[in-house]
Formats: sequence, C-alpha cells, structure tokens
Amino acid sequence: MTSWWTPETLSILEAEAASWVGTPFAANSCSKKFGVSCAKLCGALFSAAGFRPVDVPDGQTSHARYNTASIITPFFDAHSDFFSVPIEARMPGDIVGFRIGKCVHHIGVLLHAGRFIHSCDHIGTVISNENDATWISRLANVWRPRP
Repeated sequence: MTSWWTPETLSILEAEAASWVGTPFAANSCSKKFGVSCAKLCGALFSAAGFRPVDVPDGQTSHARYNTASIITPFFDAHSDFFSVPIEARMPGDIVGFRIGKCVHHIGVLLHAGRFIHSCDHIGTVISNENDATWISRLANVWRPRP
C-alpha cells in the first residue's frame, strides 16, 4: 500500500508534532499552546505537512460513554481523501482510531519508531508509544491519506 508521505513531509510532520506537545486538551479547539482536541490536532498536523486541510468532526468527550456509534469512523470511511488500511499495515503518517468507551472516539497520527501524537482530556497533547497496553488494546481503525 502506498502513501503520499515522503521523507521530507514526514520530517515536517515530526517537527510540527513536536511543536504541539504540551498543548492542553480543549474540546473542539485548535490553538497551539492554548488548547486542542485530538481531531483538530490531526487536521492541523496534516495541513502543516502540506496535505489538504481536513476538518475531522469533534464531539463531546462523553459521547463514547453513551453511544455505540462513532462520529469519527463514518467521516473517514466516507471521505474521499482517505482509505482504510489493515491495522497490521499501519505506517508513519497514518491516522489511528482508538475505542474509548463504546466506540472509536479518539484519534492520533502515527510518527516514526512506534510513536503517535494525540491529545486527551486530563493529559493534553503527548507523544505515546502505540504498543503501550493502554493503546494497542483499543486500536480499532487506521486511515491513510490517498497519494
């Protein structure tokens, strides 16, 4: 499976991701150092790396506690700029979707060396290891931008 990412665009993605670390979580927001949601963070990272702006839908943090239907999965499945890839085929630059509560309600962007950047309520924007038991057990979807 191919990706539109090049070593140069991945380098830009990594640098941009590092500049967001420490930004607090804020639902439906996208302001570096002031507040960002997981969805808006993914859109900002893709835009900075030269991909067409992506306005991933945001929802209330409580959505996954009370709903079994994700608002993220249908967005990516219907978005012509992305396609789903098998979890085992994930690679840097892919968007990863995690089950939080009853449905996929959290996303991040894969970086090199098994890391991904995301923003969580009570944690903020961090780079985590994708193989950490907290995350690998919740990994449910992977989407890749079309080349």
